[in-house]
Amino acid sequence: MHIPSAKRYHFNNTAVKPLLTGADRQLDRLLGWAKFRRGILKSLSAQAELVGSIIEKYSDLSDLKLESKLEQSRGQFQRKSQVEQHQLHTAIALVAIASKRVLGLQPYPVQIMAVIALYKGYLIEMETGEGKTLVSGLSAILYAWHKHPCHVLTVNDYLAERDMQFIKPLHNYCKVDVAAVSATMSPDQRQLHYRADIVYTTSQELLADYLRDRIKLEAIGTLQMQTLNSAQQKQPSAALVTRGIHSVIIDEADSILIDQAISPLLISAPVENALLTEAVLVSLSNSRSLLADRDYTVNREYRSINLLPSAKDKIAQLASILPRKWQGESRREELLVQALTAREFFLRDKHYVIQEDKIVIVDEFTGRLMPNRNWGLGLHQAIEAKEGVEITPPNETVDRMSFQNFFRLFNKKCGMTGTASEASKELWDIYQFPVTAIPRNLPCKRQLLDKVISKTKQEKWQQLILFVKQLQTTGQAVLIGTRTVQDSETLAQAFTAQGFQYQLLNANHSDFEAQIISQAGQAACITIATNMAGRGTDIILAQAVKEAGGLCVLMSELHNSKRIDRQLIGRCARQGDPGSSKTFLSLEDDLIQENIPKSLHFLLRIKGLTRMFFSLAQAKAELKAYSQRQVVLKSDVSIKESLSFVK
Repeated sequence: MHIPSAKRYHFNNTAVKPLLTGADRQLDRLLGWAKFRRGILKSLSAQAELVGSIIEKYSDLSDLKLESKLEQSRGQFQRKSQVEQHQLHTAIALVAIASKRVLGLQPYPVQIMAVIALYKGYLIEMETGEGKTLVSGLSAILYAWHKHPCHVLTVNDYLAERDMQFIKPLHNYCKVDVAAVSATMSPDQRQLHYRADIVYTTSQELLADYLRDRIKLEAIGTLQMQTLNSAQQKQPSAALVTRGIHSVIIDEADSILIDQAISPLLISAPVENALLTEAVLVSLSNSRSLLADRDYTVNREYRSINLLPSAKDKIAQLASILPRKWQGESRREELLVQALTAREFFLRDKHYVIQEDKIVIVDEFTGRLMPNRNWGLGLHQAIEAKEGVEITPPNETVDRMSFQNFFRLFNKKCGMTGTASEASKELWDIYQFPVTAIPRNLPCKRQLLDKVISKTKQEKWQQLILFVKQLQTTGQAVLIGTRTVQDSETLAQAFTAQGFQYQLLNANHSDFEAQIISQAGQAACITIATNMAGRGTDIILAQAVKEAGGLCVLMSELHNSKRIDRQLIGRCARQGDPGSSKTFLSLEDDLIQENIPKSLHFLLRIKGLTRMFFSLAQAKAELKAYSQRQVVLKSDVSIKESLSFVK
């Protein structure tokens, strides 16, 4: 990979603007409404037609003349921070022609609309399967031509590398360098790859590297920081990894900007603390004799533990066996609460798995593993003690930043996702992101089948398996989504007992994720997956499956957000293919147990109210998550406001 070194460093040291309130916020929302209005879509459609006419005009150009035209457009972008409308349309047309010749892919008119919207700073909602990878790749070329760092962010290393390799021939043809940065890379590898014009990576990796560089720059001093930003600077400092931040294209934007925004990212260093290890083990031993409702209360709605007098008395009597640092009332009770929190709220094969005698966190929203990530505030050590694995040293926080504040630092930003409309107000209030929905290329043929609601989880699994048996006789392919690793394993065992062949995809079986999902469209194929569901990988349907009704997505539980439900359902009926979806619920589902007070559970059995309570539970969970994000956004000064991941 040849990446030239003469590239200016763009370190954005601007303070994040405070959030608007009161009348200012209402006025700002009016501005957002102007950007949301329906006329925007008509304008994008008209512009796409103009681009289409330019494509027709230049489609017969020789390769040599096309390269010359591309170089001319590239020069226009390099000379201006914002090009004229006709120059933008011509550039998009030329890049689209290059896409056809290099990748064999001619962008659809709706994809041209999406490229224009991204360049203008919109967050676009595109249905799954509508070609977001190509759209982001075309848009990245336009941003990179401005000679500022352009980052394309997605939800995991696999997708970043895959998308980069897919689009690389086109980027090279258009005279831009492209690379990917992953969690396994060394600092030297990272620095080399960050020097590319376009860098594909994850939000966690970019924010972590940005914070590390910010720490280094603070050590360097203000004068040298100014020198780094001067026009004479030919290459990044040897001490710095990135070239700074300027432009960003966010794929799966709802996951990155909303779901992952609950926890700030911390830069930390391990600190040997033998006393903490000893104290955690003692607290675990003390907690084993305590009972819920007798010694402590559990608030599952707010995920909190409250110690009752009996528990406080017991821990006081045993304080002498704790290390001296932890014998004080507040410190010993803090340790005990963490031990109980680990027991009550953090479950194996749901929130984490054990691999090679280590705790590995499972992302609640994607179902994927998050290696090298730890819970803060001693919680990680409490969970390690609970599971009997080696207790790792705690981490000392060096720097931190919420994802909300990080993305507000970018000079130019845009994004895309299949589900954004539900969060459009929040996306505007926090990120100044106007949301617009791009039409489908082909009409959707998805069928939404009636929900099945059972009293118990066991009854729910029986109903689901019975329905799958019926589908097997038709040859339809089936994708079953579960919320947890444990549920996916339970369902897999039930299918094994029934003699069914299936593919299992969860955090314990994720090494062949793309391969498993790519085969999920074969006749009578059953795929069980946590809510990762191979997001970002197309499910290609066999012809026999199309004739049988396409892919049927079965949702075994509602998630805490309607958006995540839509993501899973969106795995079927893509690009005009047939498909269907059916939801199986039970009154024992976590959504109900965590969001509907027990005093009201007797109402759940009233048939006319059951569906309403599921809707209320989901709305309450969404509001709770929104409140958590607001706390994180406003509390970058203190890590005590939320349970955080450290990197």
